[in-house]
Amino acid sequence: MLTAQHNEEYLLLEADSLWSKETFDIPTRFAPEMTLEGFEDARFPPEWGKPDSDAFWSYVFAWSISEENQIPIKDLEHNLTSYFDGLMNIPKDTIIALKLPTTTLLVEKSRTKDKIVYYGKIRTFDNFSAQKMMTLYLLAEQYLCASTKRNIIVFRFSPKAFDHSIWQKLNTISLLKGVCAPE
Repeated sequence: MLTAQHNEEYLLLEADSLWSKETFDIPTRFAPEMTLEGFEDARFPPEWGKPDSDAFWSYVFAWSISEENQIPIKDLEHNLTSYFDGLMNIPKDTIIALKLPTTTLLVEKSRTKDKIVYYGKIRTFDNFSAQKMMTLYLLAEQYLCASTKRNIIVFRFSPKAFDHSIWQKLNTISLLKGVCAPE
């Protein structure tokens, strides 16, 4: 797992105290090809890194992006792909047997004036434990924060299908109050 310094101003999510947290600048040092700018707050449940656990590779992160307009779905897909390729140390434009570049697919599920909900999948290489390709299911919410001229995107990931009980735990992680508007 990556380590990062916890900066209180970078915290976006509210989670149980047993969940570990990391923060990053975006673009991250491991994915400089990202085109978005801002920061990330990531939360990991206990047993996130244990292959025999239901929580394996199940986690939540939120991006706070310096952009007041909706981020197009293709830009989100590109940045998630760059993020996971960098995280998994997959060389750009290189195909290595059993270690293929990441693919990302998002589909818009619903939309209101200030929020867009997506679901999708990411196919990436698990460079941390299994050393093989894996599929992560994902749910994402993009909040358009007009008063702060930012986008907050909350991503929830798991290799477990959406009907698995781990999604109930992932859905308990919420945005801190006041993240989208000055208090």
